[in-house]
Amino acid sequence: MLYLALVDISDVTEESCSFLREELVVHFTEKASLKRKDSICAKALLCNILEEKFNLDGYLIDCDENEKPYLCNSNLHFNLSHSGNFVLCVCGEEKVGCDIQLLKECNEKIAKRFFSNSEFQLLSKSENKDSDFTRIWTLKESILKYYGVGISGGLDSYDFSGYIKENHFVAYGLNFTVRQTDEYVVSVCSETDEIELYSINEEIIKKRN
Repeated sequence: MLYLALVDISDVTEESCSFLREELVVHFTEKASLKRKDSICAKALLCNILEEKFNLDGYLIDCDENEKPYLCNSNLHFNLSHSGNFVLCVCGEEKVGCDIQLLKECNEKIAKRFFSNSEFQLLSKSENKDSDFTRIWTLKESILKYYGVGISGGLDSYDFSGYIKENHFVAYGLNFTVRQTDEYVVSVCSETDEIELYSINEEIIKKRN
């Protein structure tokens, strides 16, 4: 089982971020950034899930050589993402990669460079170029983050042209889940398709507002 938490942080103040940073610093090594607002809020979501759903205490989070954060001395896995005013955290017992992107205008130069030929051809004929472009991008990001390599691992290594309209599917031996609204697209890549939406009390990251 994976737990997914997504929060709009548009009204989180700098005062709140300063307070959160003081609370979080004990759980993160110096490699883990606690400087930017989106990074701080995403990590606050993670800590809340670890403490409320898994009853963890005294845990420590470090980063590997590819700067992917991981939980020390634990079998739990997690992944974080942010875009615009949204922060995303997915956490559970299965290895996971996730990505969130605000719906963005289709950039054919980027698509031609980083997408497969099939994906690029799909976009050229699509009646929903912006949506399809964003969906493909988040799917690619999610599998690369699953493997902990980021976009340097090769965005064109995976072809999702056959799954562009699917919200749940299996590809490359992994499960993919896509959630889309008028504002953003979320993609999750994992060994499981069991994902539960975790309803967080947003006051946790806004308590000093």
